[in-house]
Amino acid sequence: MGAPVKYLGYDLLNRYGMIHKFKVPATVLECFLGRVEEGYCRHRNPYHNNLHAADVAQTMHYILCQTGLMVSKIIG
Repeated sequence: MGAPVKYLGYDLLNRYGMIHKFKVPATVLECFLGRVEEGYCRHRNPYHNNLHAADVAQTMHYILCQTGLMVSKIIG
């Protein structure tokens, strides 16, 4: 099923400058997101899987942006 959590997670963290702000090495982030992805795939649940996790993350991002609840600039 590809790696939707890994790619979406990286995109959102990068989009809001979190990777740069916290100086996360790309290899560490890639490993972390890969492990999160593996956790969703481990149990082979037909519904609560990595695709569902990415869908929920993207949907929440969209809702937060559309309602004005998303903080557009990282504070600090």
